Amino acid sequence: MFEIVENSRTDILFILYRTEVNYFNEKNYLLADCSANVLRLMVFKNGDIVYSKEQHIGGNNLTNDIMLNLGKEYDEAEMMKIKGSNDDIYDMVVKTFLNNYASEFLRSF
Repeated sequence: MFEIVENSRTDILFILYRTEVNYFNEKNYLLADCSANVLRLMVFKNGDIVYSKEQHIGGNNLTNDIMLNLGKEYDEAEMMKIKGSNDDIYDMVVKTFLNNYASEFLRSF
Protein backbone atom coordinates (compact mmCIF):
# COMPACT_ATOMS: atom_id res chain seq x y z
CA MET A 1 0.00 0.00 0.00
CA PHE A 2 1.30 3.44 -0.94
CA GLU A 3 0.41 6.77 0.56
CA ILE A 4 1.50 9.63 -1.66
CA VAL A 5 1.95 13.01 -0.04
CA GLU A 6 2.52 15.95 -2.34
CA ASN A 7 4.53 18.41 -0.33
CA SER A 8 8.03 19.73 0.15
CA ARG A 9 10.71 17.45 1.60
CA THR A 10 10.82 19.48 4.81
CA ASP A 11 7.08 19.14 5.31
CA ILE A 12 7.15 15.40 4.63
CA LEU A 13 9.94 14.85 7.15
CA PHE A 14 8.13 17.03 9.68
CA ILE A 15 5.01 14.89 9.25
CA LEU A 16 7.09 11.73 9.55
CA TYR A 17 8.96 12.70 12.70
CA ARG A 18 6.48 14.88 14.56
CA THR A 19 2.93 14.05 13.64
CA GLU A 20 2.84 10.27 13.22
CA VAL A 21 6.07 9.03 14.73
CA ASN A 22 4.35 6.29 16.76
CA TYR A 23 2.58 4.96 13.67
CA PHE A 24 5.82 4.89 11.67
CA ASN A 25 7.81 3.25 14.46
CA GLU A 26 5.78 0.08 14.10
CA LYS A 27 6.19 -0.40 10.37
CA ASN A 28 8.69 -0.41 7.50
CA TYR A 29 8.54 2.35 4.89
CA LEU A 30 10.15 3.69 1.79
CA LEU A 31 9.95 7.47 1.63
CA ALA A 32 10.56 8.77 -1.89
CA ASP A 33 10.98 12.50 -2.40
CA CYS A 34 11.07 13.35 -6.09
CA SER A 35 11.89 16.94 -6.97
CA ALA A 36 12.58 18.45 -10.37
CA ASN A 37 16.17 17.21 -10.45
CA VAL A 38 16.73 14.81 -7.57
CA LEU A 39 15.16 11.64 -6.16
CA ARG A 40 15.80 11.03 -2.48
CA LEU A 41 14.99 7.60 -1.09
CA MET A 42 14.92 6.66 2.58
CA VAL A 43 14.06 3.22 3.93
CA PHE A 44 12.75 3.09 7.49
CA LYS A 45 12.64 -0.07 9.56
CA ASN A 46 10.86 0.17 12.90
CA GLY A 47 11.25 3.97 12.82
CA ASP A 48 15.00 4.01 12.06
CA ILE A 49 16.54 5.02 8.74
CA VAL A 50 18.36 1.91 7.49
CA TYR A 51 19.09 3.15 3.97
CA SER A 52 19.15 6.45 2.13
CA LYS A 53 20.20 7.46 -1.34
CA GLU A 54 20.06 10.55 -3.48
CA GLN A 55 19.89 10.15 -7.26
CA HIS A 56 20.26 12.96 -9.75
CA ILE A 57 17.15 12.13 -11.68
CA GLY A 58 13.81 13.82 -11.16
CA GLY A 59 10.60 15.13 -12.62
CA ASN A 60 12.40 17.21 -15.25
CA ASN A 61 13.80 13.99 -16.72
CA LEU A 62 10.28 12.64 -17.17
CA THR A 63 9.12 15.90 -18.76
CA ASN A 64 12.06 15.70 -21.20
CA ASP A 65 11.24 12.07 -22.03
CA ILE A 66 7.64 13.04 -22.80
CA MET A 67 8.84 15.93 -24.98
CA LEU A 68 11.21 13.71 -26.95
CA ASN A 69 8.92 10.70 -27.38
CA LEU A 70 5.67 12.54 -28.04
CA GLY A 71 7.05 15.61 -29.83
CA LYS A 72 5.49 18.02 -27.32
CA GLU A 73 6.61 21.46 -26.21
CA TYR A 74 7.76 21.84 -22.60
CA ASP A 75 4.51 23.31 -21.20
CA GLU A 76 2.36 20.64 -22.83
CA ALA A 77 4.68 17.83 -21.69
CA GLU A 78 4.66 19.21 -18.13
CA MET A 79 0.84 19.26 -18.09
CA MET A 80 0.72 15.69 -19.41
CA LYS A 81 3.08 14.63 -16.62
CA ILE A 82 0.93 16.33 -13.97
CA LYS A 83 -2.52 15.37 -15.27
CA GLY A 84 -1.76 12.15 -17.12
CA SER A 85 -2.84 11.15 -20.61
CA ASN A 86 -4.71 8.37 -22.40
CA ASP A 87 -1.97 8.20 -25.04
CA ASP A 88 -0.37 4.72 -25.36
CA ILE A 89 3.06 6.19 -26.08
CA TYR A 90 2.74 8.37 -22.97
CA ASP A 91 1.97 5.25 -20.92
CA MET A 92 5.04 3.52 -22.37
CA VAL A 93 7.27 6.55 -21.59
CA VAL A 94 6.06 6.75 -17.99
CA LYS A 95 6.41 2.99 -17.43
CA THR A 96 9.93 3.02 -18.85
CA PHE A 97 10.85 5.99 -16.68
CA LEU A 98 9.48 4.32 -13.53
CA ASN A 99 11.20 1.04 -14.38
CA ASN A 100 14.48 2.91 -14.73
CA TYR A 101 13.89 4.51 -11.32
CA ALA A 102 13.21 1.10 -9.77
CA SER A 103 16.24 -0.50 -11.45
CA GLU A 104 18.52 2.26 -10.20
CA PHE A 105 17.18 1.84 -6.68
CA LEU A 106 17.53 -1.96 -6.70
CA ARG A 107 21.13 -1.74 -7.94
CA SER A 108 21.99 -0.06 -4.66
CA PHE A 109 21.33 -3.19 -2.62
